Amino acid sequence: MTALDQYERLEATGLWRETKTSQNIEVLITFGNASLILSDFTGNPLTHWSLPAVARLNKGKTPAIYSPNSYGIETLEIDDEAMIIAIEEVRKTIKSRRPRKGRLRILTFLTTLLIILLLAIFWLPNILIQHTSSLVYAEQRKQIGFQLIDHISKFIGPNCATDSEINPLNQLESRLFPNSDIKIYVFSGGIKSAIHLPGQFILLNQFIVEDFETPDVVAGFSIIEKIKMDKHDPIEQLLSFAGTRAVLKFLTTGRLSQITLEQYAKYILSLEPVKLETELIISEFKLRDVNLDPYAYAIDVTGETTSELIEQNSNFENRQILTKQEWLNLQSICER
Repeated sequence: MTALDQYERLEATGLWRETKTSQNIEVLITFGNASLILSDFTGNPLTHWSLPAVARLNKGKTPAIYSPNSYGIETLEIDDEAMIIAIEEVRKTIKSRRPRKGRLRILTFLTTLLIILLLAIFWLPNILIQHTSSLVYAEQRKQIGFQLIDHISKFIGPNCATDSEINPLNQLESRLFPNSDIKIYVFSGGIKSAIHLPGQFILLNQFIVEDFETPDVVAGFSIIEKIKMDKHDPIEQLLSFAGTRAVLKFLTTGRLSQITLEQYAKYILSLEPVKLETELIISEFKLRDVNLDPYAYAIDVTGETTSELIEQNSNFENRQILTKQEWLNLQSICER
């Protein structure tokens, strides 16, 4: 390919800078065979620029500034109008001669795009969420859980805490979930009964520890949330709520926006408790040696809807959950 015939002998001067730290040098600009030749005034060539690669850095402004590529490290400043017009016309001509996509390529592209869109709508989200959830490590889950607790606290107030060096919730956690990282928090309101968060956090309403005579009810609600955590990955539920775009961003950056976390915190507080299979509840209570009766009557004071749980209670040893003093400390945790 050669430059346009009418510009083969066109010459002009300009200011050339080899690097960003170099001084501007006045040079002679000449059209060559598909190139611009920059020479000193003794006729010695300094550099050649390939016309197809030449980029203008300040479109529409004078003097025009060009570069042999889009990086703009080496530049050429031209204020000769004829030379500017010539370069622009040659660049336009070169661009028009570049091969264009054929119909087959366009059709292939559109078909591929359609397939991708269909996958994105009907298949990709669930697979993407499951894959991303499997990559979230334990410490990252805890960080997300703490962030959600912060947002929940903004809506319903901070969790109840004790001034004592001995936290009764730690004793409850050790009794119910030994060798586990599960943490239990109590809030004075805002939670319908109990919820769980990524990072193995269980959040309970104050009435669960204050309105009943034994710690078996607290233990029962905590066990139920543990069952739910094991059955459905809390991170997967969060990512499902967040949506595909947020999941893709999380997959690449490892972060969820505070807006997404705030919305999920509000959403999880609005959820109604999910019912679990009776066999699953009985099995878990038996594993942890916890009395079923108090929890069953806490759910339904008449025992009519929880009769299957009550009937199975004879199989339990009803071992002590907390000592009397530990239970008293737990019941007063929200009084401070």
